[in-house]
Amino acid sequence: MVDCLIAFGANEGDPEASFRSAVTLLRATDGIEVIAVGEPLRTEPVGGPGGQPPYLNASIRLASELSAQSLHKRLVDIETELGRERRVRWGSRKIDLDLLLYGDRQIVTETLTVPHPRMSFRRFVLEPCLEIAGDMAHWNSGRTIAQLLDILNQRSSVAVWVNAPLEFLDSLAQRGGLAGWTFMQASDVDQLSDLESIAKLVVVFEPREADREVAERALKFAGPMLDLRSSEEPVEEVMAALAAAT
Repeated sequence: MVDCLIAFGANEGDPEASFRSAVTLLRATDGIEVIAVGEPLRTEPVGGPGGQPPYLNASIRLASELSAQSLHKRLVDIETELGRERRVRWGSRKIDLDLLLYGDRQIVTETLTVPHPRMSFRRFVLEPCLEIAGDMAHWNSGRTIAQLLDILNQRSSVAVWVNAPLEFLDSLAQRGGLAGWTFMQASDVDQLSDLESIAKLVVVFEPREADREVAERALKFAGPMLDLRSSEEPVEEVMAALAAAT
């Protein structure tokens, strides 16, 4: 059995009922044992279209005999069963179930990235997980859920680490709405003596670089990491990440 962490979010229909139904359906799934269910929290929408109502966010910790891909498919099936319609990206939805962690494994495919690529800088994801999964480790950063949330709550600077081709730096630098952000390659970060001198930093590293080496650099500055290897809209991903990080 693999220790797994699921995030729930909804802001349409009856989010409380959707959450209860999702937990019930997971409990009824062969190969899944629900270990703990976190207390839902109300949060303001971040990084998506304007005018959305508040979200209900929660977490589910489970032990799974299913592969990561099979578990992900089950989550998508539950979303469909409970009425999710995929319309606008990051828009309002009846239910969203994300596979945040699958044990201590890192998985990158065309349809699935684990750990979830945006979880480490989303307070609205980490806070509902703290109660039931504060001890779970985030593979990319080597920190626990509790430590990641503590970083978000205490830091005075923001550093987002982006796994993408270095050419992506140019597209970011040219994007409007990013005034005040400093862009840098991971290979140059070791020259920094103090992140506090840079209030808003985006670090881009090549996918071929050793993930652990990059993670060690990131830990030096306690920055969250964004993995864009499976992203179709990397600039939009970064824009949403920076909105959440600030």
